[in-house]
Amino acid sequence: MPKKAKLMLGMVNKTDKLDVRGLNRLQQTGTLPTVWIPPMDIRDKRELPRHRMVFASQRVKLKNRIHSVVDKYGFACEFAGISDMFGKKGRKRLNEIMERFP
Repeated sequence: MPKKAKLMLGMVNKTDKLDVRGLNRLQQTGTLPTVWIPPMDIRDKRELPRHRMVFASQRVKLKNRIHSVVDKYGFACEFAGISDMFGKKGRKRLNEIMERFP
């Protein structure tokens, strides 16, 4: 609600002294807008999807990096017939060729 408080102050110039005086005036008159801060359990529930998004993007970046290294060293042809490099067959093949990387 800082924007609402700034509009309520109605001052064009912005300095710390003017802000303090204006906020004090709003507080004394009881018109200072309040901010609702959600309880901790709600904040935790909101953070879960954010963490999940971060982990998902890191997983995609890591898989792309592995694909890039496999292509760089010419092992992509070893995965012919395997639709998912990170499925059961793909991981088994990836473990087999890991010893041949420089």
